[in-house]
Amino acid sequence: MTELLNDPALTPSLIAFLVGVVFTSIFAAIKGKISRSVALAKEKVTEEKLTAFQNKTSALENEISSLRSSENRFLKHQGELEALTKADKERRGEMKNFLDSTQATLRDELKRQEMVLKEAINKSQVAQGAPGVQAGFGTPAARATKPAPQTGLQDDRDFVPLQNPAGETPAENQFEGFAPDPSIAKAESAANALRAAIEEGNL
Repeated sequence: MTELLNDPALTPSLIAFLVGVVFTSIFAAIKGKISRSVALAKEKVTEEKLTAFQNKTSALENEISSLRSSENRFLKHQGELEALTKADKERRGEMKNFLDSTQATLRDELKRQEMVLKEAINKSQVAQGAPGVQAGFGTPAARATKPAPQTGLQDDRDFVPLQNPAGETPAENQFEGFAPDPSIAKAESAANALRAAIEEGNL
């Protein structure tokens, strides 16, 4: 054993072995540190990606929630519009029925008033008879003489006014003993009012 240790070739071999062991240990330590650093870097990148993915997921969830809220509001407004449209159609139908019934009532009332008017006119004609034209009215008056030509200032002493011709005789003077019946005037006024109301309803 002593001879083996005293062998001069053993010392360099032993030194080389120890140096190799030391370098191997150092290399292993450096390699392990590098591996841990790489692993930590990868883990950090993975965590950052995971955080970004979670943020995107949260943003998408918020957007989906907003879209659902908008959809709910849209459905609510759509329901309100449908209800308003239905109510408007019902009101239009009621107004149409009311106008139809009103026009029918006005037509019936107009016919009745026309019958009353005709009966009143017939009774008035039977009671009073056909009015006659008064004698002496409606005849043309004598024409005025042609005035003489004048010079300078006009003199109106010879002016004779024309009398009313036959067409301008007042109507109340053309008939003798004729008095209008008040019921006829009332019936005519009611008939005119009913005609105007029916025309406005048709418009």
